[in-house]
Amino acid sequence: MEMLAVELTAFTRRTGSVVVAHSATDLVRGLEPGETVATRDQDDVVRVAVVADLDFDLEDTYYRLTLGEVLRLDEAELAVSTALGAGALPVRAGAERLLAAVGVSRPAHLRRVR
Repeated sequence: MEMLAVELTAFTRRTGSVVVAHSATDLVRGLEPGETVATRDQDDVVRVAVVADLDFDLEDTYYRLTLGEVLRLDEAELAVSTALGAGALPVRAGAERLLAAVGVSRPAHLRRVR
């Protein structure tokens, strides 16, 4: 599972989604629709998020993330570090299993996003 730094405004908090440019991340690969990620905002609040949509222009890829429940920082760090050492687990199944292992389930509205 990837950890993304995001800047949340009052509007993005109300709407529960945020757009992140690929160039603004440290990702070595692109994200896929339906992929689960962790986000960390400017206040160090960590949330589960799902890639709901992709958009492209000539210079960048943009990910629309649907924000989910807040994780305690230790839960998030455990999930991310375990995922990084988990080898070839499928991204979606591996992330779901890791989140379940730390006692976090995706909210119903995020489970429908595929």
